[in-house]
Amino acid sequence: MTLGQLVVDLKNIIGPGISVDDPGLTTWINEAYLFACDEISKNNPDYFTRDQVANSILGQQEYTLPSDFERMLMVNILYNGVWRRALPLSGVNDIPVISNTLSAQGFTYDLPRYYILGDINGIQKIGFMPIPSDNANNGIKIWYVFTPPELATSGDIPAFPKKYHHLIKLGAYANYLDQDDQHAEADSMRNRFEDRVLKMIESMEDNQVDANKSIIITNNYDLYVDQGYI
Repeated sequence: MTLGQLVVDLKNIIGPGISVDDPGLTTWINEAYLFACDEISKNNPDYFTRDQVANSILGQQEYTLPSDFERMLMVNILYNGVWRRALPLSGVNDIPVISNTLSAQGFTYDLPRYYILGDINGIQKIGFMPIPSDNANNGIKIWYVFTPPELATSGDIPAFPKKYHHLIKLGAYANYLDQDDQHAEADSMRNRFEDRVLKMIESMEDNQVDANKSIIITNNYDLYVDQGYI
């Protein structure tokens, strides 16, 4: 379901004479939606994952991470024409800024690259050691846990399976009942909503909708994949 459809359905549940505008309804929908996302993440911390590619640039050490980045899972980088797994460099809190140098920094082509995460002027960055020594289209690929954003436009779709989208309306309706001073009814509806969310998570786990990810080696480089799909 889209946000627009959720708003329409919520209006139908509330009935005629509703005094709340669409932005108000959207706020309640997002509160319910993000609660469900949080519960999914508690059960499976790696559920909300995605990948992104970027070009590696000769002499450039730092690259901006996606705006929804929460936690890194895996990094691959094209190094001297060969895909290699980049490993997290422990014991380093900030990216050492080393600009415009082709130095291998003591590393050799026989060793994998390393990456470090940091914040530069309020922007999340990933830095590589050694610094990339060539230009490569889509030469960097990351897999990461993302933070589901709020539903903002009418076409936005929740980030979990669509067969559970209707549950969001239950939580949103509970928020409406609270606003309408129907607190007992709101508590009952909220309990129903939270119980249905827990059952959703159990069903997702039983059906392996949120299958755990694993690392496999294919053609000399790593892939982060859903188990059973490759």
